[in-house]
Amino acid sequence: MGVLIPPIFLLVWTNYMKINGYFISVIIAISAFMVMSAGYARSDTLDISIAAKYQAFYKVENSPLNGRENDRPKLTSAAYERIMSPLQKNEYLNAYTPEELDLLFRAAYGAVFYTLDSKYVADMRIDLAELHKRGVALDRHYEYLYRSLIMVRNFDAANSVADEYHFSREDLPHFDLAGYYGDGPSELTLSPDGKEMMRRKIVLPPGPQIIVIGHPLCHFSQNASKFIEDDIQLRDAFLKHSKWLMPQDGLLNPDVVGKWNTEHPVSTMTYIFRQSEWPIIDAWSTPNFYFFYDGQLVGRLTGWPPSGGVGELTVELRKIGLIH
Repeated sequence: MGVLIPPIFLLVWTNYMKINGYFISVIIAISAFMVMSAGYARSDTLDISIAAKYQAFYKVENSPLNGRENDRPKLTSAAYERIMSPLQKNEYLNAYTPEELDLLFRAAYGAVFYTLDSKYVADMRIDLAELHKRGVALDRHYEYLYRSLIMVRNFDAANSVADEYHFSREDLPHFDLAGYYGDGPSELTLSPDGKEMMRRKIVLPPGPQIIVIGHPLCHFSQNASKFIEDDIQLRDAFLKHSKWLMPQDGLLNPDVVGKWNTEHPVSTMTYIFRQSEWPIIDAWSTPNFYFFYDGQLVGRLTGWPPSGGVGELTVELRKIGLIH
């Protein structure tokens, strides 16, 4: 493997001495040294180092948490900052191989996926810029950056990436974000034709309210929705008092969501704008059911069917007065 060396600084002290009418150039000192740093200078050990660092990060990112899944974003962020972030410097990138740049890009994507933090998208962008400059970027690099920008709700930047690079992607609807004012939970609602999304504030009404975290492509969400639709009492309760929200994701699937909403009026779904606006929601796997009364959380169910059986749903609905 070739070695990329920073500029070599050569110090030459030449003393000209006149001896017997001749000038003799005497080199008193010549010293050459290289400025070495892990990530700028190129060496075979650097390949091993970055691969090893990525494996260490990957191990944390995908470690089993035994029911503590809510800790994954914090653990992933800490691991990335400690292991990968020091390598993500513009001045280092030209010394990395394409394989190393890909590992850095993948690590940054993992950090975005679990933390939903836009600062890690910035690392993806510099990695992709270097890959693109060398002509070795793949479609998946462009697509994952595009998805990540959607994930962190930077739709303008996602459209800019789509305009700058040519790759297969999901086209975005037009976004109207001007109708949202203030702080607090918000949602993106999809127009019936699937061509426009609008951001709206969510205010929990007085009395009973059910928040369901679900997704049309989640098989368990589909089963829960069907069970509710097939029961007259449950159908009436959910039709009047529930809101179904999809987690913050990098794929909007407007065609899928639009079709679902047409066919399932009891479980019409909208998009969470940012999960950080919902501190009271502590699990975003699908489906999750949160039961409120006068804006206060009263109970919750995880998964479908619930671990205690579908009868648990009736119990929770009774707590908030929707079933007597």
